[in-house]
Amino acid sequence: MSTAILVVEDAPDIATLLSDQLQAMGHDVTVAGDGQAALNALEQGEPDLMLLDLILPTIGGMDVLKHARKSRPDLPVIVMTAHGTITAAVEAMKAGA
Repeated sequence: MSTAILVVEDAPDIATLLSDQLQAMGHDVTVAGDGQAALNALEQGEPDLMLLDLILPTIGGMDVLKHARKSRPDLPVIVMTAHGTITAAVEAMKAGA
């Protein structure tokens, strides 16, 4: 049984790398390149897991996380960022990541 994974990443190279590796492992992967696309993907599908970049165009990752918590409180979310701070990590954990 494959897992449906939503990858939210605005850097095309990273999104492709993650998507290719996860698909090679047998998972169904949807990629969203910005915050609005992530919200649309959450509304249209039922991912089992979301990998979420914090720094995104249109709508920031923290706002996507907060929306996901309201609409899908049971959805596991792994936050990833190249611009991490302790403050951002604590905020993401408090928001349910």
